[in-house]
Amino acid sequence: MASNQEDNNIGNKTIPLILDGTFFKIIRTESENVQGECTTCKRRIKGRNGSTTNFLNHLKTKGHSIQGYKEYKNK
Repeated sequence: MASNQEDNNIGNKTIPLILDGTFFKIIRTESENVQGECTTCKRRIKGRNGSTTNFLNHLKTKGHSIQGYKEYKNK
C-alpha cells in the first residue's frame, strides 16, 4: 500500500487514505465528487476524489486529531 493511498477504487481513481474509514467513511460518490462522514462527529463533508483539502480542513478546524492522521498516513 502506498503511504498516502488505499488499494480501493472509486471508478478508475484510487481512494485517498483519509477516506478509508478511519477518519472519514464514504457516504456517496457522484462522478468526481465524494461525500464522506467524519467518524468522530458524524458531520458530512463534500470534496473531489483525489483532493483531501476539505477533509483535512475539517480535522483541523473541529479540533480532531490532525496529528493522528499524519501519523496514520506515514505508517
